[in-house]
Amino acid sequence: MVSFIDETRIFRFDPDGEVEELDDFKGFCLGEETLIAITLTEEKLLQVTPARITLIDAEGGTVLSEVTTTSKITAASANHEKLVCNVGNNSIVVYDILHELKEIKSRTFENEIACLYASSAFPEICTVGFWTVAAVSLLSLPGLETLIEVSLGGDTAGVTIPRSVVVAQVLKNQPPSLLVAMGDGTLYTFSVDGKKNYALSQKKAIALGTQAFYFQVIPGENDTVSVFAACDHPSLIYSDDGRLVYSAVTAENVTNLSPFNAQAFPSSVVVLADGELKISNVDPARNIHVKTLSIGDVVRRVSYSRERQTYGIVTIHSSIEVSTGEERYTCYVRAVDDAEFAVMDSYELRERELVESILCARLDNGDGTKNDKFLVGTGFQPDAEDDDEDLECKEGRMLIFELSEDRKLKLAAELKVKSAVKAMDMAGDHIVVALNKTVSSNFIIALVPIS
Repeated sequence: MVSFIDETRIFRFDPDGEVEELDDFKGFCLGEETLIAITLTEEKLLQVTPARITLIDAEGGTVLSEVTTTSKITAASANHEKLVCNVGNNSIVVYDILHELKEIKSRTFENEIACLYASSAFPEICTVGFWTVAAVSLLSLPGLETLIEVSLGGDTAGVTIPRSVVVAQVLKNQPPSLLVAMGDGTLYTFSVDGKKNYALSQKKAIALGTQAFYFQVIPGENDTVSVFAACDHPSLIYSDDGRLVYSAVTAENVTNLSPFNAQAFPSSVVVLADGELKISNVDPARNIHVKTLSIGDVVRRVSYSRERQTYGIVTIHSSIEVSTGEERYTCYVRAVDDAEFAVMDSYELRERELVESILCARLDNGDGTKNDKFLVGTGFQPDAEDDDEDLECKEGRMLIFELSEDRKLKLAAELKVKSAVKAMDMAGDHIVVALNKTVSSNFIIALVPIS
């Protein structure tokens, strides 16, 4: 089944893979857009369009029950017992679809609903993202009571609002994960504790792309799943060694994806990309894909934050002064996203300040918590008038950069030293630095926060 804005089209695959488009199929309404269509049991099928909800006999195609709505259904999601619909802009309606099609609960919210998700793996809850306040709530089913709500910040006029939500068992033998896709390409992840009234913890953020993206759950092995993020830089989210991994895929510009298991194409997926439908396989092997990022400068050093999935690089840009004809050097600290592989932010260093080293280290935030920060060592070039025998840097800086929530570089602390910082490493809670011909430590104590 392929849904368009104003129609639904049905395609049949024979055992040899030949395709035939059907003019009708088991009583389905083909003159409208289909929001969801699922097989409930061997006897019943469900179709939801913007105007109607229909239960259909799977064998004979007879309409068993149908509900038409006075307000437009803008989104729908279902498990095998309950159907959750966003009716109008602010209302959610729950229908019983196990025994007979009937409304069992509704609730109107103050804020407009942006997305929702229900799953047979977690039949007691549904997840709702709100447009106006950039927040996500876990609601009970069928009562629609708010179990927990978390604000994701952002403004109401921008694109930083939830566009897709999923609660999925991605990590084996761990609590399920809540994934929230934002309109600016940011992915938020939470751990969901079902034993403590679905408390959310371990909030993390990563930029998967630059535009809104949407989730599709793909069944996996051992009761786990993978989650496909369809966006300008599509990624597969799965478990590896007890953590979430975001792996770029070879498909580009994917706008939708669905699991597909036909006799001729077992355990496949259907991918919509660039206006074409393609039947593809999800390869469990993680093959190496080489991607090149042109910086335009000389890349002097590289470091990597696994926690933030970001490369920290220091570069040197050379230019010619038009008035004097002399070569001028400008150095930068840059943050590069490892999924999108693009520069997210740059920080320009001072005049005559040459980058020497960079290190990613897990440092204290001042409140007892720690996270990854980038340490940069520099040295100031001597004046050209100095004697040739005295061209060694006599001044430098140690800089500590944090990554903000929107993944911008923020200078958190600096320390002036009497030499160029040639190299750095961590020894316990201390930073060990090489200053030209000297090795020193305990610099972590002397760091001065930048106001």
